[in-house]
Amino acid sequence: MPTIPKRKIPDPDQQVAELLGRLVSFWGFRRNLGRLWAVLYLSPEPLGAAELVDRLGMSTGAVSMALNDLLDWGVIRRREVSGVRRDLYEAEEDLWKMISGVLRQREWHELEEANDALTQAEQALAKSHEPGPLTRYRRIRELRQLLTAFHDGLSLVLDLETPDEVLELLNDPDDLDWPDEH
Repeated sequence: MPTIPKRKIPDPDQQVAELLGRLVSFWGFRRNLGRLWAVLYLSPEPLGAAELVDRLGMSTGAVSMALNDLLDWGVIRRREVSGVRRDLYEAEEDLWKMISGVLRQREWHELEEANDALTQAEQALAKSHEPGPLTRYRRIRELRQLLTAFHDGLSLVLDLETPDEVLELLNDPDDLDWPDEH
């Protein structure tokens, strides 16, 4: 009777890479982006594409695409190392800078587009001569007001410079040293 091989228990780096892969997938990014970023983030030195292929078991093409996407998002950067002729990569280590940058690029834009679309719908219904647009108008206005609140809240959070300030805002917003324009 053949024995069933024991499954290798993933090392901590692999566990973190898989966890971040799942998390970024939940947020609508490709799983491999989270996995690759995690490996770079946990690495004490910059890594090349070939090393990432080996560590993650991804194809060369998949690693190349993921690296380009992560570079575009500003969550990794190329690093030159004296005497090394290949491209090496390292993760952005400032987690707040990374997360707030992605929020600015992605969520901020989506909220602004949604607000514009709801404003146009609201204006079109206001001019409508159809019977019964008042209920639809009110509901669209409520959606727009909710999105405006999300937008304003995101703006407030993105204006903060550190995760500690975010926690301070959540714990006691009255203790924050607010800029004059707020």
